Amino acid sequence: MDSITVTDFYRYETLTETLERLAAAAPDLVSLTSIGETREGRDIWRVTVANTETGPPIDRRPALLVTANLHATELAGSWVALDFLSHLVAAYPDDERVRGLLDERAFYVVPRVAIDGAEDALNLRGKVVRSRYVERDPDEVYETNTIVPQDLDGDGRILTMRIPDEHGDAVPLEGDDRAMVSSDSSDDDRDRYQVVTEGVVANHDGGELDDPHYAHVRSDFNRNFPSRGWRPFDWRGHGRYPLSEPETRTVGEFVYDHPNIAGLVDLHTGNPAIFYPRALAGSDPEHPADAELLEEIGKRGEESTGFPYVWGYGELTGDREPDQHLPGSFKDFAYDRLGIPAVIVELGLFYNYLGFDTRDILSGAVDERERTRRLLEYQDEHPDSDRVLFHEWRSFDHPQLGTVEIGGPDRISHGNPPAEAMPDVAESVTQFLLEFAEYRPDVTISEFAAERLEGDLHKVSATIVNRGKLATSLTERGRETNTYIPDRPRVDLRSDGHLEFVSGTARRKLDHLEAGGDRTSLEWIVRARDGGTAELTIESIRGVFAAETLALE
Repeated sequence: MDSITVTDFYRYETLTETLERLAAAAPDLVSLTSIGETREGRDIWRVTVANTETGPPIDRRPALLVTANLHATELAGSWVALDFLSHLVAAYPDDERVRGLLDERAFYVVPRVAIDGAEDALNLRGKVVRSRYVERDPDEVYETNTIVPQDLDGDGRILTMRIPDEHGDAVPLEGDDRAMVSSDSSDDDRDRYQVVTEGVVANHDGGELDDPHYAHVRSDFNRNFPSRGWRPFDWRGHGRYPLSEPETRTVGEFVYDHPNIAGLVDLHTGNPAIFYPRALAGSDPEHPADAELLEEIGKRGEESTGFPYVWGYGELTGDREPDQHLPGSFKDFAYDRLGIPAVIVELGLFYNYLGFDTRDILSGAVDERERTRRLLEYQDEHPDSDRVLFHEWRSFDHPQLGTVEIGGPDRISHGNPPAEAMPDVAESVTQFLLEFAEYRPDVTISEFAAERLEGDLHKVSATIVNRGKLATSLTERGRETNTYIPDRPRVDLRSDGHLEFVSGTARRKLDHLEAGGDRTSLEWIVRARDGGTAELTIESIRGVFAAETLALE
């Protein structure tokens, strides 16, 4: 069976062709569906991987949802998602673990959410794209001396400008003019610069430049979900209201429409870490059993990837509390609103793979200059690499500022792991995803029997057991959600002949079954005048399905 080979950060057209090729190569396992469109009309692809010839119907199987590239420049997430899909298909024939998972459960993979933004990021290579590119018209910007990002020199990129300024807060790295670093007291005798985004200056009056692009022109999809405490805050990235963006609305509605999703992993880049829901942080979480469950899952992720399991970087630095965060993340939405076990996996930045781990970076053990010097050394050691870390500074006659230089760091290269590290990153994350997929409800029917009492009267009994690693509610939080009604397991007893219930009913709801062997026993007294068979089915929208038949003789 053919699989796919991931060699680079793909543009949308190549991504689509790759997914179509995978689906065509493995139609018995893979289906490709558009679940919606982006603001610019591109399809948002969802890949379902499951063996449809065995096991329960797809919508009654517990599913693991893997999403990626919610932020435009974080293309490594798409890379890992594609590699994971390739692994599932290639390993199915011979890998007992993968085969067992695909025979009994499902994987939903959305390899890129910020599709429009990723296209712009690959074109612009600058810092002005968070989830989608929001272009500003200088004539509509009224704040004095505001930088409005533009490709001034026509090279197809929006990089940075450095402008000589005796009061500037940046200096070239000592001994290497290609990179700028923050100035400190040791730089008193050095030439200083102001470094801002490449662009024009709206309402320029000669005063200090304001470069607010990060706060004002970005759209951050990972702040646009209706998690607990969502509120407008001090940048526009959160959106006008939860799910106001077509991309987040598409993903959110997909999750609402697929209550069989039993786990979520959202792939990002950033200093390597596995982030769990903020509601479970602290010494006294509202749902301690959920905190223990997520920690168990997260620690397995730590073992697979080497990434620390934390609620956020503030847990490592101690400079923030769990409630001091920006609401609206996808993982918090999945847990807070729906009770789904959910994590973010931060795959790492370029410098993390040059010997600087998360704890060293956040503790200050590695300073900016040491990190920058190592990045420059890497670029010199790999002169033929397609990944340019620093673009050469080029003089440019700015229409308002006079002579400036344009160049500096490449956002995509800095914001993703090196190409040669990606296979190992993908392999380690794939192992974690497979381990996470094993956390599910696994409900079976045992001791299903009929005893003839007299004449056509029978006593039918059964025991329902959940041997899975998740409760039928998924989590404690899942017991409280009212989004899905009803979501408790439902039992149906039917017969191919006439069945009259003397005691008990044909359909009944059960209380949720806890993980690890929780069980309940059921009993009916029925008249089966025509004999035949009885079928017992248990199912719920949370990914529970089992059925057994027996003869009524």
